[in-house]
Amino acid sequence: MSFGQDSVPDKCQGVVFLLLVIACIIARWHWPHANQLNEPCRMLNYFFKFEKILISSYGSVPRMPTTLDKYMVVVLQFFETSNFLTPLIIIAIQLQNPCAVPFIGSMSHYCVNALWSPPLILVRAAMLLTDYWIWLHISYDGIFFMTYAFTVSMVTLIDYLAHFKKLVREIRTVPPNDQSIY
Repeated sequence: MSFGQDSVPDKCQGVVFLLLVIACIIARWHWPHANQLNEPCRMLNYFFKFEKILISSYGSVPRMPTTLDKYMVVVLQFFETSNFLTPLIIIAIQLQNPCAVPFIGSMSHYCVNALWSPPLILVRAAMLLTDYWIWLHISYDGIFFMTYAFTVSMVTLIDYLAHFKKLVREIRTVPPNDQSIY
């Protein structure tokens, strides 16, 4: 990409998509314990178990969603929508500039010296579908772990800390001569 004959704006566009791929692949990387459950999924399961224990021990407390919960829902909906829009944007870029880097068209023998010689329509459709499929998987896997594992876990942890703060306040307000909590 850096040594090719593409223009500087095309190279900058390629770097943006390359960094997006790297960030999504790192977020989805299988760390040393590949035969066990993935760490983000394990973390979410711990939160679910903790919530079950919390509800069974202290009773369910009906509460209204906080502002942070509402923001989290908006962020999750945005990322869920962008999972399908990112590959469509890539297809639009490919339709306008088939030799754009780092996509399949730029690596094919149909693109020589940044000049596109159109293949058969079925070959072009297969190239576009392949690009869509690859980018759909990369973006969905990467964004899934960034949003659902990290964002939801952080908001859940903040909710639990607020609940513990409430429990600590209740314990502090109990008179010292009341032995019912012991």
